[in-house]
Amino acid sequence: MLVTNQRLDKLAALRTMFVDKGMLPPSHDTKTSVAIDGSDDEDDDGGAIDEVVTGSVVLARRPAQGYESDLSGLADQLDQPDLPLLVRRYLFDQLHPESPYEAEALPVHALPIVRGTISVFHSALATFYAPSDKSGHRGMYRERIRSNPNWHNTGPRRDCVLVVEDENKVGFSGMSVVRVELFFSFKYNDTSYPCALVHWFNKAMRHPDPDTGLWIVKPDLRGRQELPYLSVVHIDCILRAAHLIPVFGRKPVPKPFSHTHSLDAFTAFFVNKYIDHHAHELFTL
Repeated sequence: MLVTNQRLDKLAALRTMFVDKGMLPPSHDTKTSVAIDGSDDEDDDGGAIDEVVTGSVVLARRPAQGYESDLSGLADQLDQPDLPLLVRRYLFDQLHPESPYEAEALPVHALPIVRGTISVFHSALATFYAPSDKSGHRGMYRERIRSNPNWHNTGPRRDCVLVVEDENKVGFSGMSVVRVELFFSFKYNDTSYPCALVHWFNKAMRHPDPDTGLWIVKPDLRGRQELPYLSVVHIDCILRAAHLIPVFGRKPVPKPFSHTHSLDAFTAFFVNKYIDHHAHELFTL
């Protein structure tokens, strides 16, 4: 096995040399290459890649099975009654980006109707430039973002991500944290829309916590019933995964306590910028 690994490393190095010298195209695929289009096994959490790509987020290649294919049926199945309305608002914003009207302010009959097939996915792959972390020789890294109702039979896993809201603002000032409740896609007028149903988090302060240097966020809950504020966003808005640490109170965490309920059990979270070099660079801009 050691000899095999050595030979594979030598072949990968030879391929890299050929690409650098222009003897092979950058997109040349080999058995040692790692797919970046979501076609790999979803048990793979990601890692360093050598392909020449721009930062992007793509849905897994294979849709999940067992879901309703129409929007209304899917909303009933997932107990998300507002999903059809949120998708219609999202589609209006996509079709009319220059509209002076906000989709939330428009009556329902003014919104486009989605009649196509809905495909649900349990994960997406984020690819970004992170040369300071363990990455490919071109500085690219990828990670898998999951939104799975029963991950490895341990309960639901709904990862949090960073969403870019204003590219003109530096660091976390132009971003927000959201929790991915659902990855899905649909077609409208022969155009595919990969998107995500997300639960928003609000910044607790206008600046990081002075004691820890970390930003604090709180789940956006509205109304008397404090229901999660949800919306649908295009996956192009997603930058990468976000790691949240609960802001613990004075009382100890009760036992037994499952980690799958952490994002629901606490009212505030630190956004961990020390999870890796790339995250630290983002939050220190």
